[in-house]
Amino acid sequence: LLAGPVTTERMLGVQHTAWNRIVSRDFLRRNDLRFGPGWYEDVPFSHPVVLAADRLAVLNRVCYHYRVGRTGAITSTRSDRHFEAFEQYDNLHEWLGHREVDPALKIKLFSLMISHLLVVVGNEGRMHPSRRRPFFRRLAALYRRHVPAGYAPPSGLKGLKHRLVAIDSYLLYALLRSAYRVTRETQRTPLVSPEVAHSPR
Repeated sequence: LLAGPVTTERMLGVQHTAWNRIVSRDFLRRNDLRFGPGWYEDVPFSHPVVLAADRLAVLNRVCYHYRVGRTGAITSTRSDRHFEAFEQYDNLHEWLGHREVDPALKIKLFSLMISHLLVVVGNEGRMHPSRRRPFFRRLAALYRRHVPAGYAPPSGLKGLKHRLVAIDSYLLYALLRSAYRVTRETQRTPLVSPEVAHSPR
């Protein structure tokens, strides 16, 4: 993403975190952008930063090291607080509703939102199995609430998951998820151990 043209659409695809962008204080004041309370608070902040910017510049190099999976991190903690993501995305769409935003960018944001929340619901480190169905139901409701005109799901497996959210089919999603995980584990596990495969005859 950072190696190509610097466009608003492309930059929306950059992970929506606060630590991968530098913004002037005056810009934040002019656009009334600030962090609100709750988990996933970067959602209604980081996307508007990109959309409201008159100009964008990028550095295609590592400037910050983020430790993944550290104890206490949201991304590695099972909690019902992950449900707070829905309110944060509602806040984002409320912000969008008060501004003139290119319809194509709204479609891009919607697709990113659904993909992001599908990652959350399917992540073992964030979502207890007993909470997966309620989270999916909330995701389907969010989909219906904010789906923009002209939206078409992406292709491939990602698009299939989007379609299952659209029809609120948790059962098919769960079956697809289980099949994918079994296939992935099968591919990782060799049918013959390396010791047997290379033993002398």
